[in-house]
Amino acid sequence: MGLEIEEWEIWHTYTTYFEATEIDLSETARRLVAADVAECAMLRDGRTYWRSDAAVSSGSTEIDVDSVTGESTFRLRFDDGCKKPEGFALEAWGQASYFLISERKVLGDDTALPPPYLRAYLGKCRLVTSPSKDEPTSQLDLYPVLILYESGVLIVEFRMIGPESITELSHFITGGVNLFKYRFDSVEVSPGLASFATRAYYQSARRWNLYHRLQLMWLQAGHDIAVKQRTQKQEDDAFSFNLAPLSGRKAMTLKQSR
Repeated sequence: MGLEIEEWEIWHTYTTYFEATEIDLSETARRLVAADVAECAMLRDGRTYWRSDAAVSSGSTEIDVDSVTGESTFRLRFDDGCKKPEGFALEAWGQASYFLISERKVLGDDTALPPPYLRAYLGKCRLVTSPSKDEPTSQLDLYPVLILYESGVLIVEFRMIGPESITELSHFITGGVNLFKYRFDSVEVSPGLASFATRAYYQSARRWNLYHRLQLMWLQAGHDIAVKQRTQKQEDDAFSFNLAPLSGRKAMTLKQSR
């Protein structure tokens, strides 16, 4: 009998950068949540934004360390008029808080490392493959996270959670570790990301004159309507997500879908 793995996670990580000298992390985090791209975003200093009843709420995450036991606890203090996070936003806030606790345990509170950053949780994305008419469609769920540093460095992480059943080592390697080798026919993401992706692509591709900018605005309005029409709710065991198809090339790899 070969080696079998009972519980596992894999984080597929990619890195890029923006050509910017300084980024307003707090405003960027707020906009990611407001645009429905992220469900929760936390800065290194604990400043936190999340979606609540289709609106943006904010507050500060505070970490307390017991001087005797060294154990850490965390809590969220809401800004005036803001509601507590629920669903996946609450789960994401908890995960971000644990990352913050671990970071401070390793690096301390006063260190300059790491530099200021934000950590944004984008909910869920679904990779879909349709091999042929005779074979069933296969789906794979990943949970993407963005880490954006003030310097412009961007890290994109795809969290892959293994099934509850036991996984053979060969399947763990081919279907998990080597996931980047596979091509997928389509990708489903949050409606905000599906809408924002085309806008970001055209605005960054070249400098457009006034006529073409107006034309792109008209096309983007039609695209936003199509995204709303194709958005569907997907249920997990614990959370629900709204997903819409991501426009782009066919047969994308994990690297190309980011």
